[in-house]
Amino acid sequence: MAQHFVCLTFDFDAISPWIYRGMSTPTPISRGEFGIIGAQRLLDLLAKHDITATWFVPGHTIETYPDICTRIHAAGHEIGHHGYLHEPRTTLPKCRIPGA
Repeated sequence: MAQHFVCLTFDFDAISPWIYRGMSTPTPISRGEFGIIGAQRLLDLLAKHDITATWFVPGHTIETYPDICTRIHAAGHEIGHHGYLHEPRTTLPKCRIPGA
């Protein structure tokens, strides 16, 4: 039987990109809050098929929704750092390494 390999990744941003862009009115925030429901549905689907994936999660999302982020980790999924508020990398200051 043939084997197939797929790399699944998810951006679990929730409300962070809206906050970063200054869009904190109810409409964009509600879009971000639906991300929690979507994440729960994805976790259930992945568990049903015994699939692990990589989830990119901003720090703000981890702090705001710790229960679902803990569930992602407990299910054995990899968590990749995704900034704090999903900031575009080009807007961040250069990192200075002491002694380099």
